[in-house]
Amino acid sequence: MLRILYTLCDLLSCFCALASPVVILHWLLKVVDSAPLRGIVRALDPLLTPTQKVLEVWVKLPPVTYAGHSFSTVPGLLAGMLALGFFSLNFFSEMLKVTEQRWDVQAEAATQRQRLRKMQDAQQRKEKFLPENTRIFIFLDYDATLCPLMNERLNQLIERESARIHSRMFTETVLEFEQIDAALRFALAFSQALLGYYSTLTPADPQPPFRMALHGTDRSFNTTSATAETRRLVQFVVNNQILVSQSAKALLDIKGSSLAYRLQSIGLYAVERGTERELYRLFPDKSANSAQGL
Repeated sequence: MLRILYTLCDLLSCFCALASPVVILHWLLKVVDSAPLRGIVRALDPLLTPTQKVLEVWVKLPPVTYAGHSFSTVPGLLAGMLALGFFSLNFFSEMLKVTEQRWDVQAEAATQRQRLRKMQDAQQRKEKFLPENTRIFIFLDYDATLCPLMNERLNQLIERESARIHSRMFTETVLEFEQIDAALRFALAFSQALLGYYSTLTPADPQPPFRMALHGTDRSFNTTSATAETRRLVQFVVNNQILVSQSAKALLDIKGSSLAYRLQSIGLYAVERGTERELYRLFPDKSANSAQGL
């Protein structure tokens, strides 16, 4: 509605801007009364004379005298009114435009607030749903029998983080954790302890590689299904690396952690039945490990 009004005002102001000098020109040409210019006066008379006569009925102004002839000053008043109309309409049009802009800004701000509220509500639902409906698993592929010292360290970390052992046979260890932070602590501590231990050995000593996947599964899954789902992730891990699934990262984003770590995306993978999930590689911040007692 405002757009129609200020467009109309712009059109009327343009008319006033054009009409005002035409009225003055017509009036001056009548006063000068030059023969070559009388054709212009006659052409403008049908447009301006009726308006002038209407104004003369309502407005009484003293005439001016030039070369023995008396001329009405009403055209000057008409030109002034047109000029005033131009400025007034132009000002009113600008006010309407400013009002429309303010309304647009307010509407955009309201839309942004509504969008922000929706995002916050969605985040709150996610923060409530994920921790309550997710089980945290770690699948470790490592032959601990070849390194008795690291086997002992592995047992210590399992006990320290109160991990539940679901399977431990040959080179596979499946652990469940109550908190994502505990799973992250275990993964960082084991990997750094193992790699630190290997750095003290000679090339001839056994140094079996490890592969680890940290995953969050739905609580509706039974342990067998959750273990199988976590085991499938190990195929995307290279030796001596830790993989974090998309669901585990979501938990880390929500719950946070005091540990120093960073995640690097390794791309989208078809995890099962063609379902694509983004997977991440976990990197520890070695400079912070001593301070955190890993």
